Amino acid sequence: MNQTDLSLEEIYRVNRFEFANGNWFSLENMSYATKFTTPLLIITGFNPNNSNMSDEYNKEANDRLRLELDSLGYKHIDCIGGCFGHYEDSFCVFDINLEESIKLGAKYGQYSIFFVSSGGLGHYYKVDTEELIV
Repeated sequence: MNQTDLSLEEIYRVNRFEFANGNWFSLENMSYATKFTTPLLIITGFNPNNSNMSDEYNKEANDRLRLELDSLGYKHIDCIGGCFGHYEDSFCVFDINLEESIKLGAKYGQYSIFFVSSGGLGHYYKVDTEELIV
């Protein structure tokens, strides 16, 4: 099975977020995410509007996003999100609410964001409509 055989919801279910310390979590396995005590957001500046952008563009977009997170005072760590050989450099942002998460996703042209409540429950949200995807 490859990515083109799956629905967006199925892709989201197998997508993983990996950290430099070797830990990871996914929608189907949230055990590592439950160790965090605040809500968190996974976001990237890569490939806005589901466009396949150049490596240079993606790096610059993520650099802008990193600067904005810093200027807003959000603590964050780098992570990588993806599946099936397609991975995007991302940020795990701590102590952020869903409303602000969606605003950042919209500003950086993202189709969706992954938000984890302080209780460790993770969901994907469609940015333009704020609806729960899965």
